[in-house]
Amino acid sequence: HYLPASMLALWSCLAIALGAMAQTPLLFSPIENRDGSACIRSIIHLTDGRMAFATLDGIDIFDGSGFSHHAKVTGDLLPLSKYEGFHHLYLSNSGNLLWIKNYHELQCLNLETGLFISDMPALMTKLGFPSNIDDFFCDQGNRIWAITGNKLIQPESGINITLDKGNPILDLTSDLKTIYLFTKNGKLTAYSLTSGKQLYSVDTYPEDENWKFSGTSLVIEGRDGYYQIRNGKIGGFFHFNPTTRKWNKILESNLRLNTIAVDDSCA
Repeated sequence: HYLPASMLALWSCLAIALGAMAQTPLLFSPIENRDGSACIRSIIHLTDGRMAFATLDGIDIFDGSGFSHHAKVTGDLLPLSKYEGFHHLYLSNSGNLLWIKNYHELQCLNLETGLFISDMPALMTKLGFPSNIDDFFCDQGNRIWAITGNKLIQPESGINITLDKGNPILDLTSDLKTIYLFTKNGKLTAYSLTSGKQLYSVDTYPEDENWKFSGTSLVIEGRDGYYQIRNGKIGGFFHFNPTTRKWNKILESNLRLNTIAVDDSCA
């Protein structure tokens, strides 16, 4: 599922009034990628101000005036047996490593050298993880998390969370104190970043709607919480407020939703 670059839709929220989430306006902006691939799957804002676009062929980076293309065939693939979702882009290591996660695979582009990593197991070992992992995430603090077996691990903090084998994680994010896990059954479970202990768990939507949204997830931070795209049989767009611990469904779509960006007014 992809859109031509000239028709790429960026989900953005503008001037959200408290308590008026149901009336959130959406902005659709065209991006012209004349030099790279016309099939954009995901977008991320790099720490130096550039924009990176995951395409079917690799990574295109826009510096404000033009695109540079980095072909994914030049890099090593790390298998991810438990990841069955769409494209995710992550940054870690002070924004120097760009991670590209897609169905059952992980690659990494070194943004300092402009080269894809040629030995992914060696990189994971260097970062303190097993050489082979089942799934991979980065949180809002650019910390790397990995799933191995039924454990979610983060070597720097020493956090080790035991997971429910029958309910895999689709996504995660964090704030300064809390790590939020978004699972296949539609639950959000919050854990302390200090102790790793569970704080609470809430449902994103009623249990009888799980067939609609239980396939994939994309979460980004916005004003007063987090926005989430979920895909299953259909697509859904949600907002979670961690202060009230309440979810709001913004829309449902018969189309699969691929990427979302939040306008500065929502940050």
